[in-house]
Amino acid sequence: MGFYGDKKTDSTAPPSLFESAVRGMEAGRFAEALLCLLAAENEEETPARRFNLAICYMKAGDNKSAVSHLEKALSHIKKTPPRKSGLPRSEAYKTLRTLEIAAERYLAPMDADFSCAFPAEAAEDITMALIHGYKKCGLLDKARVLVAGLSGPEFAALREEI
Repeated sequence: MGFYGDKKTDSTAPPSLFESAVRGMEAGRFAEALLCLLAAENEEETPARRFNLAICYMKAGDNKSAVSHLEKALSHIKKTPPRKSGLPRSEAYKTLRTLEIAAERYLAPMDADFSCAFPAEAAEDITMALIHGYKKCGLLDKARVLVAGLSGPEFAALREEI
């Protein structure tokens, strides 16, 4: 069994198109990643796929397409039944999250396992990326609405910025 309780993957099996895209993004090869994500459109639709497509479009300067994919990712993840992880958000988590937000780490590729195991946290990353996209498109009213929905001290600087 894998970390998230899924069946263990065969290390000799080739990576899926989605996995290849994430690896490409992590290596800074966004054109390659975009091709993989577009080719993976017949695979199961996930918030992580839409999110990663959006990041590729952002890197290409196509913020309108990025916003469209982020809106779809957020809509999809909000339909995911809430999951009680039983993990409290410790002070260490809040500190790390504040640092990640300041460094715009929410614009890093999203792993499918993360979006399944921690949908609330994935929704936060998608929301923050969408705020970023709205700002780039000059849609500050939409950005303000989303920022108002983020609670917690880790989002204080983001709330002040908008």
